[in-house]
Amino acid sequence: SGQAIFPICTGTEATLRGGWGYRYYPDFSSGVSRNTNVFSAGGEVRHYFTDNLSSALVFSWDRFDTRNPLYNASRLVAGLVVTYQR
Repeated sequence: SGQAIFPICTGTEATLRGGWGYRYYPDFSSGVSRNTNVFSAGGEVRHYFTDNLSSALVFSWDRFDTRNPLYNASRLVAGLVVTYQR
């Protein structure tokens, strides 16, 4: 997996993320293999209002790619996050 942060202008930055993983289930014995390739991508555009307060538009996408149709899936999450750090 990897991540890159790009400054857009003063107080605003964009972050891009991506990755790949492999889930191995050696003890799974019920039919078609559950072993899974997991692909992920995501990002955010964050603006810092002060040193403590920021907000971001975020999204993430995950793909669980397996030959077993019971575990084959995709997931997309998007939203707005407001963060306060002390």
